[in-house]
Amino acid sequence: MRGARWPAVAVLAACAFAAGAAGPAPDPCAARPERCAPYKAQRYAEEIQNAVMAQWQPPAGLGADRVCVFELRQRPGGRLDSVAAVSPCAFDMPARESFIAAARAAQPLPYQGYEQAFRPVLRLEIRGPDPDDPPPKRWWQRLRERGRDR
Repeated sequence: MRGARWPAVAVLAACAFAAGAAGPAPDPCAARPERCAPYKAQRYAEEIQNAVMAQWQPPAGLGADRVCVFELRQRPGGRLDSVAAVSPCAFDMPARESFIAAARAAQPLPYQGYEQAFRPVLRLEIRGPDPDDPPPKRWWQRLRERGRDR
């Protein structure tokens, strides 16, 4: 009985060794980076928006129905040259100034790992916070939920 267990253990050990020797799974973007570019650009914009939103303290009374587009001009490395509200913008002056201050406080903006997706001019559409809404989901949370649905 004891001798019957050893061959099974040896086979399992050999399989585990062979799986480890194969190395990590290949990166699907390495072979065809052009297929991953739109996703990386979207993640890059989300990371920048998340970094700024983490710093933003919107003024009291800013309604969730208010929307403003902000244009961020930046240099490689994540340093901001300028931030400005562009048309259309329904934010009042204190809300605009608070967002601009948050963008400056979030420097340096995410850059490392997104060099290919970097754009010197980026426009973000910002909505006023709704206290009843849960915080927005990050890209990896949406991806995980999409995988569960399949």
